[in-house]
Amino acid sequence: MKKSIVCIVLSALVFCVNIEAKTIGFSCIHNAEAPNKSNVLTTVMETALFDQCFDKGFIVTGTEHHNGGFEYYKNEAAIEKIFESSLDYIIAIYSEYKPLIKNGNEEIIWEKLNWKVIDFSSHTVIYQGTIIPKELKDKDIIKKAHSIGTMIAQSVLREVLTRQ
Repeated sequence: MKKSIVCIVLSALVFCVNIEAKTIGFSCIHNAEAPNKSNVLTTVMETALFDQCFDKGFIVTGTEHHNGGFEYYKNEAAIEKIFESSLDYIIAIYSEYKPLIKNGNEEIIWEKLNWKVIDFSSHTVIYQGTIIPKELKDKDIIKKAHSIGTMIAQSVLREVLTRQ
């Protein structure tokens, strides 16, 4: 009985070692004028994206949020340098936020979101998109951030899984 358990465990270990998981890194960037509360929205969106990719078997990692602006987002080489090790893909997301003072409270206007998938080995953009958050149905901005993360994940996974 003990031999069969050891054989099963060893077989499972060998099988797992032979499986090669794909890796995806996330880099979330926003404009320098973004209100402090915008980090919450970026984190919600990034978490939804992270969860979707992880659930599909990808090894996922991320970086701290950057306020490098759109020029930084356009520089794929700079984004690649953030990651300490080689990945299969990088998802770069640029959010443009604006503050709005309403009744003495600061609110966030989420103007636009651009995203792209960079193939790390070829250093090329293989897929990209733009989302205008105010055009989405969700009225609650947190739910909207989660929906956007899910939408990006679905698009990215469709593209990346067809390349495997």
